[in-house]
Amino acid sequence: MSFLEDINTNTLEAWRVGDQIQVKDAYDAVLRKLVEYGSGKPSVDNGTLVYTGTGDGLLANLDLPVDGPTETWDITATSATNFTVVGTVTGALTDATVDVAYSNGGLSFTIIDGVGVAFVSGDDWTMDVTLGVNSGASVDQWIIDRWDPNTLVPDDDAEFLHWHGEGDGTEAIYCGIRLVETPASQIWNWEMRSYTGFSAGLDFDQQPGQSAGYFTAMIDVDFRFWLTLNARRYAMGWEVNGTTYHSLYQGFFLAYGSPNEYPYPICVWGEKDDQEPWNSTATDFGGVPFTTDPANGAVRSVAGI
Repeated sequence: MSFLEDINTNTLEAWRVGDQIQVKDAYDAVLRKLVEYGSGKPSVDNGTLVYTGTGDGLLANLDLPVDGPTETWDITATSATNFTVVGTVTGALTDATVDVAYSNGGLSFTIIDGVGVAFVSGDDWTMDVTLGVNSGASVDQWIIDRWDPNTLVPDDDAEFLHWHGEGDGTEAIYCGIRLVETPASQIWNWEMRSYTGFSAGLDFDQQPGQSAGYFTAMIDVDFRFWLTLNARRYAMGWEVNGTTYHSLYQGFFLAYGSPNEYPYPICVWGEKDDQEPWNSTATDFGGVPFTTDPANGAVRSVAGI
């Protein structure tokens, strides 16, 4: 599966600070796109998220269930603080409460109360969603081990992804991505690590057989990206401000050796072994070259190092 897309900040990733509406930064939104396409989550059809009502609150941090069907969702107020949640295929789920993170069957969101204008009965969000590209029996579907986007903290370092591809169907190819940022230094990065396993009780940088962390530089405003993904690996490229181009690779590579000789040929390639801004002029920043210098990435050797 490969595609080209322009990532746009959108109100699905909105929250409120004081009386100001905020949206997720683009480097956050594109991670959500990777998760959506890779795991088989449905996508919201363009232009179909519609709010009708009186209250000036927000629908924030929407996340949809893996393998969810093509259907229309209605989230409708029955009072100033309660909403019904109904899918045309899934049916009615438990009610949602304003300012309380909602999660049921893989559907999650938070309804944020308005500023000055409360919700009234009948206020309603509707949205059409379409079955994901990698849903169901797709051989390219990646399995999510840990992913919790339902946070009101903008681009919180605690927001990260652990997942694995299944390769030939018998393999487990473990990868992780974490968001890091220092806006004052123009840094909006993904930190990537590869692993030999996953433990729910361990943090991002404590997983079994982990690689060092490698970083890729993105930006907080809209940009164009390219993605190719299969059951063994994914690779991305993107353009920032029409002036710089960036890339990453994570997963298995085609090893010179049989599976018995080279049982876990995993690699992780970014642009630097520490955080950099998208316009960095560091001489060891950029690309995914296979070199003896570990500044950009690493390969797990036959010896397991």
